[in-house]
Amino acid sequence: MAVPIAGSNFSRVVLIVIIMTSCLLWGISSSVVHKQDEETLKTARKFTDEEGYLESRVSQLERHLAKIEQLLTTVEKDRIDGDLQTRKRRNAEDLATLPSDESNLYRTCTPRDCIPCPTGPTGPPGPPGAQGPPGRDGLNGRDGNDGRDGRDSPITGYQGDTGTNVVQPEVKPRNTSNGGTVYVRWGRRECPDSAQLVYDGITSGGGYAEKGDGGNYICLPHEPIYDVTESSAHGNRARIYPTELYGNGFPPFQSFHDGGDDIPCVVCRAESRPTVLMVPARNICPSEEWTLEYSGYLSAGRYDVFRTEYICVDAEPQAVPRTAGYQNGAWLHPVEGRCLSGGGLPCGPYVNGYELTCAICTI
Repeated sequence: MAVPIAGSNFSRVVLIVIIMTSCLLWGISSSVVHKQDEETLKTARKFTDEEGYLESRVSQLERHLAKIEQLLTTVEKDRIDGDLQTRKRRNAEDLATLPSDESNLYRTCTPRDCIPCPTGPTGPPGPPGAQGPPGRDGLNGRDGNDGRDGRDSPITGYQGDTGTNVVQPEVKPRNTSNGGTVYVRWGRRECPDSAQLVYDGITSGGGYAEKGDGGNYICLPHEPIYDVTESSAHGNRARIYPTELYGNGFPPFQSFHDGGDDIPCVVCRAESRPTVLMVPARNICPSEEWTLEYSGYLSAGRYDVFRTEYICVDAEPQAVPRTAGYQNGAWLHPVEGRCLSGGGLPCGPYVNGYELTCAICTI
């Protein structure tokens, strides 16, 4: 039974030690906290004292600034008063140097003052200045009114020479259309519906066997107008003849006598189409934009006589009445192509011996 008793005493001792240790630690911690509170209180009192000290210093500085501002105001006032006294003294000196008749004008103000002065009397004109450089050219002036004629002038002009009777040409009204072109329709007396008639006439040219004359065909009007003439015929003149159309079995020209019938012509104007083109070897125009005036057959003088130009004779030519018979004038024959191997026109598209067509087109 002794062992249990000894163990119970030991537990009590341990418990007592723990309790005493806890009391000791609590006392130590309380002492530390108390000291910290005292230090905090001292620091707060110190800050409070310093804040009061700072407030007193700020009040003291504000009083010093007020005194400095008052002092500066006094100094500035003294300076202004000193400048005013100086200006007054200078004004008095300036007045003393002026003539007596002008001193009254400047008693209260001189050019040295900083305040604005009243306007003084106008001074005498100064001497002329040096001549400046030349100025630039000015703008053109407006047109003046028309002057009167000279009928009221006392001066009479010289009488002119006696004039001759001159017939003034008739002034035609200006053409306001969009332009146009003129062409000849060979072999007909009327223009197509697409053109206007200018005049009709007779197809004419140089003699087929004569070396001279013209090589082209022209449309002679039915009624010529002569000027100065000589009645007799001469051997040293150029000649012109009506043109005879020969078909020689060519069906479109079969109505013409083999002896040759003269063919008419007509000059036409395409009013709104300024370009004309003769298309050889085709009886249609290059495109639909063109207007076909007429089509026909390419014609010229015969191959074994003197050369002429190529013209387009209408496909249905007319004859000048009562002109059948050989007249030894200008000739017209249909033109046929020559297609030869090694030369001539290209065979295939062109056929040897075929008569060629033509077309007159405008655009």
